[in-house]
Formats: sequence, C-alpha cells, structure tokens
Amino acid sequence: MKAFDPFPFGILALVISSESVVLTIFVLISQNRMARQAEKRSHLDLQVGMLAEQELTGCTPDAAQDLPTLGH
Repeated sequence: MKAFDPFPFGILALVISSESVVLTIFVLISQNRMARQAEKRSHLDLQVGMLAEQELTGCTPDAAQDLPTLGH
C-alpha cells in the first residue's frame, strides 16, 4: 500500500504552517502598534477639544460684558 502523503508534502505542510505562524505574529504586532497610535491620537484630540472648550467658555463672559456697549 502506498503512503497517502509522500515525503515532500509533509515537509511542505510544516513550512507552510511555520510561515502562517510568522505572518500571524507580524500582523498582531502591526495591529498592536496601530492601536497604540490610535489611542495617542484620540488622547490628543480630547486635549485639543478640552482646550478649545476652555477658550470658548473663557471668551463668553468677555463677550457678554461687551454686548451692552455694542447696542449703544
């Protein structure tokens, strides 16, 4: 009876499996790095939004004081 999986195909399967492990590791590392960059961007966006809100709320009392003088 002949072997179902002759010699080269067993080694070929091992090589392909090893390649898939390496590629999976590479993809996971890349995704992790991208997630960290997205988190930094999100944090920076939050800080910019808070500064903009702080500036706008700081300008509101000044504008309210100037409003009566604009009407006259």
